[in-house]
Amino acid sequence: MYILRTVIAAVICLAAAIFDYKTTKIPNKFIFPVIILSLIFSLIFYPLISTGTSILFVLLLFLYGMTGWMGLGDIKLLMALTFIGSWKMSLFTLVLSSIYLMIFGFLANPTETGFYMRKMLNRFRLKKEPLYKKSTKYKFAPFILLGALSYSVFFDPSGPFHFELFGGIV
Repeated sequence: MYILRTVIAAVICLAAAIFDYKTTKIPNKFIFPVIILSLIFSLIFYPLISTGTSILFVLLLFLYGMTGWMGLGDIKLLMALTFIGSWKMSLFTLVLSSIYLMIFGFLANPTETGFYMRKMLNRFRLKKEPLYKKSTKYKFAPFILLGALSYSVFFDPSGPFHFELFGGIV
């Protein structure tokens, strides 16, 4: 099951990354059938409680997508990954891909990334500072691919290099 889930997730993410790289969009003609097929996959291969939890997490992803912090195509890709793997796969993929994007942004453009990191830290400290610069937009689907593969290798309980976080809670 682990290999099937990993291969399906990798192929979907690779196709989405190619679309995202070439057109800066993940087309709905591609991603909606993938979401429906991954939901069917979840209903067939996972217990109903796991699929129900995945549906709740997909709703949370939808609400997160409405904030505008990520493109909706990337959110829909994470929705498909939620049904293929689980809510843990989607959450870890989002966190890992964000970390990879920050590292890439810092290597590609350290001045701008440092500027925005300082602004974000000030916002966490509740200091209201306007953002004066227009930021560089990065294609996120390739980083989702890296995050999904990293989850499958290091954090999936069936993965080859699995290690537990927080005493097995996560």
